[in-house]
Formats: sequence, structure tokens, C-alpha cells
Amino acid sequence: MSKYGLPLLLSLLFILENIYVSTVSPNILGHDATVVPHFLFFGLLFMTLYYNPKKALIYGVIFGFVYDIVYTEVIGIYLAAFPLFIFLISQAMKILYANLFVRSILVLIWTAALEYLVYGLNALFGFTNMNNTYFMNHRLFPTLLLNALFILIFAYPFSSLLRTIRENNEEK
Repeated sequence: MSKYGLPLLLSLLFILENIYVSTVSPNILGHDATVVPHFLFFGLLFMTLYYNPKKALIYGVIFGFVYDIVYTEVIGIYLAAFPLFIFLISQAMKILYANLFVRSILVLIWTAALEYLVYGLNALFGFTNMNNTYFMNHRLFPTLLLNALFILIFAYPFSSLLRTIRENNEEK
């Protein structure tokens, strides 16, 4: 894969999030749920775990800035959150047993932490008046369900792809 492969792959994940939000009904679960795909975040964290944490950090800053411009009212939330969680997951993997299952669960936990951080900052700045119970039932749990399904389907192929790219780059 060329040097443009990973940025294109991350860009594709970013676009897939937008396509999902634009095409899938918000009432997919039968009630007024907000389901937020975090496909790009998944890609960044898996890039940290299976390819190169330093490059993932750089892409985290770039895509965090783009994410803020496209999706949020406050520039800096994702710009700070993506690199923060990339750093934290890279540090956590130094002490945790590193198999695909543990890594996938960790990515899902960081996805929940990201959602809660964004909710907390939006509540702090007055951009949402959603209470915690409503947030958990109508946004956090449906979001985790979607992202768990995404991880279940794509964790193995994505990790294999990233390992292959890393090995090919090491041979050069």
C-alpha cells in the first residue's frame, strides 16, 4: 500500500460515518435514539494498536481538527480528544495482554469515554440540556451497540491489513 493508503483509508472511514448518519434513520432502534458511528475513531485506535502510534497521533490531530470543523460547534473537542485517547490506548497496551479481543473491548471502552467526554463538554458549554439518564439510554448505549457491531465485523480484517502494512514498511 502506498504512503497515501492509510490517509485514504481513514478518510473513507470519515466519509462512511457521514453516509451512515445521512442515510440511516435516527429511529432505527424503534425509539428516539441517536446512534453515532465512530468508524474513524476505530480506525485511529486500531492504527495505534497495529501500525504506528506516532503516526496515529499525527492523523488524530489532523482528523480531529477536520471532525471539529464538520460536526461540532466548538473547535478543539475532537482535536484534543483523538490524540488524548490515542496516547492513552498506546500506554494501556504496555501493561495489558494484547490479543484482538482485549484490544477490541478497549476500543469500545474508549469509544464510550469519547462519547461521555463530548457530552460532558457540550453540557458544560450549554450546547445540550440532555440529562445524564437520557444521554445514556438514548445516545450512549445505542452508539456503543452500533460501534460494537462495527468492531465485531471489521476488527480482524482491519488489524490484519494494518499488520501487513507495518510488515511491508519494515521490509523496505
